[in-house]
Amino acid sequence: MPSTPVNVRKSIILFAKLLKKCGFSEYLPENFRLAKFDDPRSKDCMLRLLYEVVYFSQYGHIDDVAHEGFKRFSPSDVLTYAYKRLQKLGYPCLSTPNKLGSSRELLLAAAWVFSQCNIMSQIERQLLGSFDATELRSIMIPHFEKFTSHLSLWQLDWLLGRGRFLQKQLYQQRMGIIKSYLHSRGKSHLSPLQCLPVENPDLLQAEAERIKVKRNYIELLKLWQAESMIFWRWIQSVAKERTSDHFVPTVSPSKLSLERSSLLQCLSAHINLAKAAGVPQEPDLPFGTDQQPFPSLLTQIDDNLKVCNLQLLNAESLCPSFISPLLFHYDIQTSDKNSKIASRPGCRSLSEENAKLTSLLQTYRRQFEDIKNELSEQLQEFARHNMPDVLFLFSMASCTE
Repeated sequence: MPSTPVNVRKSIILFAKLLKKCGFSEYLPENFRLAKFDDPRSKDCMLRLLYEVVYFSQYGHIDDVAHEGFKRFSPSDVLTYAYKRLQKLGYPCLSTPNKLGSSRELLLAAAWVFSQCNIMSQIERQLLGSFDATELRSIMIPHFEKFTSHLSLWQLDWLLGRGRFLQKQLYQQRMGIIKSYLHSRGKSHLSPLQCLPVENPDLLQAEAERIKVKRNYIELLKLWQAESMIFWRWIQSVAKERTSDHFVPTVSPSKLSLERSSLLQCLSAHINLAKAAGVPQEPDLPFGTDQQPFPSLLTQIDDNLKVCNLQLLNAESLCPSFISPLLFHYDIQTSDKNSKIASRPGCRSLSEENAKLTSLLQTYRRQFEDIKNELSEQLQEFARHNMPDVLFLFSMASCTE
């Protein structure tokens, strides 16, 4: 069925009727229409809808406590309650409570909770619950008046027997009345509970009214089943409306062109670096046409960058200059100032390597002197404990090895 404005209005009316049958407040189609276009006039109505849907998802019903709570608490408190509940349920479009301030956001949040918590199945169980075979009808059964007295054990036993006799007598009298009322002796196999609606015309009329109400519920659920798809498509259109309104271009087309050129230059630099490092294959550059969509362009640039980086890492693992500091490749200036011998990028220059080696040599010399002094002190200590009569003077400076 196409989603015409008439069909959408009909589906919203059915949705509001189902909510009303389960204790929700009354909602008009105009409230939903205004919320789609983020009209502030429907903000209070949508806040109540979100509050009641969240309350129903938590407690399974809408009672007087829910209505009284919405009246007594301020809108900010109600919004905070709904916000915390949405956090627990994992609502994806939630950042701050202020983000739920618009009527459209409130409507979308309520629809999400309605779908996520499967509230429609709970509504169906409530509307069709009286057709359960285990549910007992509310009927009035005659009973004896309660009394208390101090009786002996044999008196209680006698009263129990008399009560059973009176119960049997009452049962026979009631069966006789029912048989005479039905004008049929073949109905004697029916129990008193089955014959009570016939015996009491008011109870029979009440049962007929209840069946009529349940029949209306079934018809309403059947109509909703046929129109529910239109309603949820309309909710999707509300979400798309929000996306289109929230999209604000942050850059101009000219700036995008500059960024595109910058990306192409970066990609070319990566490719040149990969070629200089000895990459066996050159990734393709499918950027010849200007009509290419920008998202596709970014995807291809990202893919090519990943390929270049992967191949560059593989080339670095094979290059000895990245493994041993003793194998260097330098840029050697020739007699001609405008020419130099080609070298591999990424390696240090000769001056940098010389400074690095000089620093390492000085460090090792200091460590060597510290070791000599420590060894001399240990030898002096050994001689003092083991040969106290002899004085040994160890000079490690005289040691050549």
